[in-house]
Amino acid sequence: MALSYKQSAYEHIRRRMQEGSLKAGDPLPYREIAKEVGVSATPVREAISRLESEGLVDQLPRVGAFVKRMGREEIKELYELREALEGHAAMLAAERITDSQMQDLVAVYTQMRELVRGRKSISDAMFSDLRQQTSVLDMQFHFMILAAACNRRVAKTVSDYRLMSKLCSIYPNDGRRTVERSMVATIRDHGRVMRAIKCRDASATRFWMQRHISLAKNAVLERIDQSSLGGSMTNPEVWSESLRNAVVQMERYSIDSRKGR
Repeated sequence: MALSYKQSAYEHIRRRMQEGSLKAGDPLPYREIAKEVGVSATPVREAISRLESEGLVDQLPRVGAFVKRMGREEIKELYELREALEGHAAMLAAERITDSQMQDLVAVYTQMRELVRGRKSISDAMFSDLRQQTSVLDMQFHFMILAAACNRRVAKTVSDYRLMSKLCSIYPNDGRRTVERSMVATIRDHGRVMRAIKCRDASATRFWMQRHISLAKNAVLERIDQSSLGGSMTNPEVWSESLRNAVVQMERYSIDSRKGR
């Protein structure tokens, strides 16, 4: 039973990190979190220790626990690791993906592409919803490739690294046009990855996935550099409960899918 309490606390903290209500540098008060989850402080401490071992939390003696805050070089290294791991996972997916998984991947890509194509008809008031929907589909696309790779250790590690990427992400006050350009670039990259997987071209799939992550790395580092020069920055947006739940489901799917294979 104690293990289930620890797991509940662990998933609760990860979910809050994913949704944006816990950001880099935020404290993790044991008692408050225990009250939120409905458990004692002990499983919360154990969950935080696990998160620390995964590189998501820092614990300071006689001070407390905090969501990990990374410097520029750490963030650069994180994205370089993602390039290697997600590129490798995409290569495996090209070799191992089933027909059913390929159909699902195409469906997610198509849904995101149609949303982006219809962006011009969306009012500014509704554009934030469109941005969140495309963000979830973006993650779903990546998690489906992880599941198709059929390597649970890689899936878990990439899932942790993607969460770390979210924690270290910095969102400038981008105008709508800038965000739309980013959406179009993502669709372009996803299309290249998807077509390479469909052709069972493992080498091309790895290349296009690594390039996709590399471009994301360059964008994040550029934003950090702008911030250090005094650029105006904002915190990541907090997602709705339905979207947060979708992300949690996808994380579990990428790790547990085809578990017995």
